[in-house]
Amino acid sequence: MKKIINIITSVVLALGVWVTPAAATEVEVSLPTFPVTLNGVLMEQGQNEYPCLVYKDITYVAMTYYDARLLGLVSAWQEETGLIIKKADFVADQSTLQGEYVPYFQEEVNNSTYQATLPEFAIQVNGVEIDNKSEEYPLLIFRDVTYFPLTWRFAHTEFGWQYNFDSENGLVVTPVPTPVVTQAPTISTAPTVTKYLKTNTDLVNLRQGPGTSYEKVGQMAHAGTYLTYLGAKNDWFNVRTADGKEAWVASWLVDWEIVTQGPVTAVGMNSVIPMADKTQLILSHGQNNNVRINSSTANLLDITLSNTTIGNTLSDSTFSVGPLQSMQVINNGNNEVRLVLNLKSGSYCNLLEDAGRLTVNIYARQEEGAYGLNGKVIMLDPGHGGADVGAIGSFIGVTDEEVGLGVSLKLKALLEANGANVLMTRSDKATAVELYSRPAFANAVEPDLFISIHADSIKPNTVPYGAKVFYYAGDDYLSLKAQKYIRKELATAVQEGIAATTLRKATVATNNYVVLRENNHPSILVECGFLSNPEDEALLATEEYRQKLADGIYAGILNYFTMYP
Repeated sequence: MKKIINIITSVVLALGVWVTPAAATEVEVSLPTFPVTLNGVLMEQGQNEYPCLVYKDITYVAMTYYDARLLGLVSAWQEETGLIIKKADFVADQSTLQGEYVPYFQEEVNNSTYQATLPEFAIQVNGVEIDNKSEEYPLLIFRDVTYFPLTWRFAHTEFGWQYNFDSENGLVVTPVPTPVVTQAPTISTAPTVTKYLKTNTDLVNLRQGPGTSYEKVGQMAHAGTYLTYLGAKNDWFNVRTADGKEAWVASWLVDWEIVTQGPVTAVGMNSVIPMADKTQLILSHGQNNNVRINSSTANLLDITLSNTTIGNTLSDSTFSVGPLQSMQVINNGNNEVRLVLNLKSGSYCNLLEDAGRLTVNIYARQEEGAYGLNGKVIMLDPGHGGADVGAIGSFIGVTDEEVGLGVSLKLKALLEANGANVLMTRSDKATAVELYSRPAFANAVEPDLFISIHADSIKPNTVPYGAKVFYYAGDDYLSLKAQKYIRKELATAVQEGIAATTLRKATVATNNYVVLRENNHPSILVECGFLSNPEDEALLATEEYRQKLADGIYAGILNYFTMYP
């Protein structure tokens, strides 16, 4: 993970975190009277809340999350060290970045001129300190967002962008994507239709033949497990499991999933990139070809690439690269390649599939020689904030917002006292952070853990009580399914910690919450109790009980990080 210490990311806008550092000198700026095209996107100026600006005949672009990402940049800000702008480690291709771009439209039409200000905080661009006051074209602040000058010096020399201006097309700036190995060769041109079966319940028996009288030869433990369809007899299906074994399964225990796939492709290994406690694999496996996760534990990730064969750049890896200990490459038959990644104990993966390229990021729970919480980056998310107070207690009016913040601040103190670096999506009652911005914040920073803290309510029912710790690892999401074991392990550790410190009921559950579903890293949501229950609400109103909750969550986090030596 990127160990970013105490950063409040100023991917400012998309994260909904409004950072308004001190600003001094005012200057007059105008909207461009010529077209501005950034990475193939023609920027709308008239009703854009953060339009491009012109100062001293130089065009400026807002460092919002989406505008910065469109240009392949990462932006971060903290009060102590100021603003950091740098080129992203990996710049996606133009079509990918265009597809992710979200414009900031407003109903009001912009004026032609405005006042902007010069920031007084420190600025660093690609690792170099910038004396903004002495810059001919300084960075500016407009509508509480930092603006970056698109000078030849920065755009072309520093970031290596393609940069052109003419009277017909205006300003055209195009970042150069990170090069990857050419797509693995296509072996056939015709798309194929593959029939899969997916178990619809837990504990599905596999038998030697088509009936219950045949001997059991195995069992699928969890609903959502994929089997390759081979044939049928009566009410039974002949199938192949992820590890290549053939068996029979009852038709009423599975559902059809028919996948139309692209041409059969030879799987190629583009690169293996070590990054401190993270290893990144980039493979090419062909567009529209299915990726399935067969199983995932704290020591292993087992995946199948459908409609593929083994390419000559893909082979068994017996060496250790960071948290990746080794990799087995298996020809499953039926145009399927299986990859078994053996991991350092406690590791987890996230996966990104894009246009025939599969990126697997493998993260170690502990860096080599490290132990406990020292150096861990933990993001706390006190739910709600600002005008949104969440659930309100039925009896004395305690709010979800104040419970989440109160417990989070106490937990932050415990974690920092024991060497962790703690980031918070908000640290006061007045700050409001948009829902989807919370996991986006985490994905930008890559913390070791993300923990959202709330208080529940199910009015008018006053019976339910106690804490609930939620995780989510839906089978339809590659990264989530890859982290199912780890996420449940984290939730269980925290649940046990809360039960021990509060001496009240605490349970583990799963739910499709945005902050969990959209998060690429191990994450849980803690409901500290029920504001609709009179005893819970009375306890949640006290500093003493909030401390017990913080103590319990802390104990669970510590257990999570120390269970694998």
